[in-house]
Amino acid sequence: MTNLKSLRHVNPTTISLLLITVLSLLAYFPLIPYLGFYSDDFFFGYVAHFYGSQGLIESLIIDRPAHGYLLAFLYQLLGDNVLLWHICMFIVRLFGGYALFYLLKKLWPDKLSVITSITLLFLIYPGFLEQPLPLGFGIWILTLTVWTYSVFFTILAIKANKKLKAFLFTFFALILQISVFFLLEFFIGTEILRILLIMYVLKVNFNFLSLNTFRKILSYWKYWSPYVTSMGIFLLWRILIFKSIRPETDINWVMQTYYSNPLWIAKIPLEVLYSGFSTIALSYFLPILIRIPRIPLNASVIALSLGAIAALLLYLYFKTADKWKKDQNLDNSLSVKMLGKQLLIIGLITVTGALIPIIISGRYVRLFYAFDRYTITSIAGASFFLIGFLLYKISSPLRKVIIISLVALSVTTHITNSFLFSLNWDKQKNIWWQLYWRSPKIRDEAMLIFYFPDNINQSLFKNLINKTKWHRIYWVDYQIWAPGNLFFNYEDSPQKHFRGDFLQDIGIPEKIKNQAVDSIKDRNITYVKDFKNTVIISTPNDQSCLWILDGNRLEFPDSSDELLINNIKYSDADKLLQKDNKTSPPSVIFGREPSHNWCYFFQKASLARQLQDWSKLTQLTKEVTENNLQPKDPNEWLPFIEGLIFNKHFLEAEKIINEVLQNNSSKVFYTNLCSLLNRTKTTQINISCQD
Repeated sequence: MTNLKSLRHVNPTTISLLLITVLSLLAYFPLIPYLGFYSDDFFFGYVAHFYGSQGLIESLIIDRPAHGYLLAFLYQLLGDNVLLWHICMFIVRLFGGYALFYLLKKLWPDKLSVITSITLLFLIYPGFLEQPLPLGFGIWILTLTVWTYSVFFTILAIKANKKLKAFLFTFFALILQISVFFLLEFFIGTEILRILLIMYVLKVNFNFLSLNTFRKILSYWKYWSPYVTSMGIFLLWRILIFKSIRPETDINWVMQTYYSNPLWIAKIPLEVLYSGFSTIALSYFLPILIRIPRIPLNASVIALSLGAIAALLLYLYFKTADKWKKDQNLDNSLSVKMLGKQLLIIGLITVTGALIPIIISGRYVRLFYAFDRYTITSIAGASFFLIGFLLYKISSPLRKVIIISLVALSVTTHITNSFLFSLNWDKQKNIWWQLYWRSPKIRDEAMLIFYFPDNINQSLFKNLINKTKWHRIYWVDYQIWAPGNLFFNYEDSPQKHFRGDFLQDIGIPEKIKNQAVDSIKDRNITYVKDFKNTVIISTPNDQSCLWILDGNRLEFPDSSDELLINNIKYSDADKLLQKDNKTSPPSVIFGREPSHNWCYFFQKASLARQLQDWSKLTQLTKEVTENNLQPKDPNEWLPFIEGLIFNKHFLEAEKIINEVLQNNSSKVFYTNLCSLLNRTKTTQINISCQD
């Protein structure tokens, strides 16, 4: 209680800003050191590193030129430093929240706890979960912040008591507004919030069916016409002058699509309803529900604990705010309901207006995967709507409980999301470091075909994870060759780069079998995928290390299925090796080399066997034995066993084999072992390989 009393003497605005900052730090910052690059991060990072700023600009000039210039500028500042990118994007997001806070304070200076609540829901909104992709979605986050400052300057201009101030604020607002349009064209829908706030400041009734309302709006044309004119100029440029190569961002292509399929127009209002409901309501429940099964139990406990801390801090804030003069009339039922109704209307119209351009262009909000990114234009509207609804319909004690719960859920969701991305980053690094141990260099013409095995170990959500393929961390070919070449060819020119694809994708096994050659152009990057140079790689799972499949040795891990086994014969492991040409992976991206566990020795043993370096294999076997290292997958003993056989250490080989057979009933090991014994024509091992 003493602490609460002492807080009452501190500036309430300072306390609110401190709370906003601390809760944002709780939501985003704890796992930043453990995050990396993902998906589009690697594509744009690859282009920036190997083709420079000009290459980055050219890659985005086909649909969003300003996006390319700004991303190139940021890359010049931050380079390949993963940590700096994540910290920078957090700061950008936080300053967007500060802008909204001061904007709202200009509108409702005596409702501090209300505007703090709106700001918190805006800053830690749990529906947009692409924050951990700083290169892929950093410009989106920056655009949201720039848009928020633009609206803030608009309100300052209207409230300015001097013409010069009003002119300068309007000028800044317009510059930022047009910048937003050029960065992300679909942000044009968010302009409805600017118009609504102008109406609110000028005390225009929100009864849009009234003729008097429209007359009053028209009479205030000088306040809103600069922004509508700016929108019109941008639309004329986008429709009549600029030609986007990507269909989704080409307005003429979109219009032609609806002309050819007029019934699609009927889907727009239905999609607006579903996307709006997802954005406002489902975003607080669905994202966390589909992330909890994919992270360890201890991570879930940590996430819930941080959510509980956020709830406690907000509870203490509300207890303190009850005594402030900055929270006037919040006990007045009629006043609260009126404010709530206004916020609710503003929020609902904003969400609808923000979604319409997105949905018309054939995109939509889906919270199951990356389409949650299209919630970004509706975040402010959703925050207005939720707080407005609570003020309008819910009594004060319950209202505070719900707001506290929403904030706690938001923090917990972001922590679980960060845990998921940090696990993804660990898996990525595990793949590339194990491949590095297995092959310090990869031939230029190699075609890496990744295979993602199901999880083996029993867990509560194992079947769900395998069915939904949540264990698969790469889905697009550049997610292989972009990080792979940054890892292995950091100092080399793009002409010496390998490519990749996925064995589980439709049509890939046929391309491998037919040794197809595909010429690809992805934005400004042109490359060839030559499937006659296929190297099939089974990525690590919870049971096995990474495996390089070798057509000369028909061996495979325990987690293999028929698809993998049938295609081993096409895998050429020799495409991995360039002797005496070891690379140095960039630590600024991939960190330091991890400690040498079982998988390190398995990869080195597999490499030594491929090079027929039998003395090295003997040394590795000795190290493994002395350190009492054991694999989870018994098939990973195979290179060691072959080394012992070649060096005529038959008793040692037989000892390992018998121990495996006694402790493991793996039919795969028995099949692989018999294949090895037949291939090496070994008769000294007392194992029956009869069917």
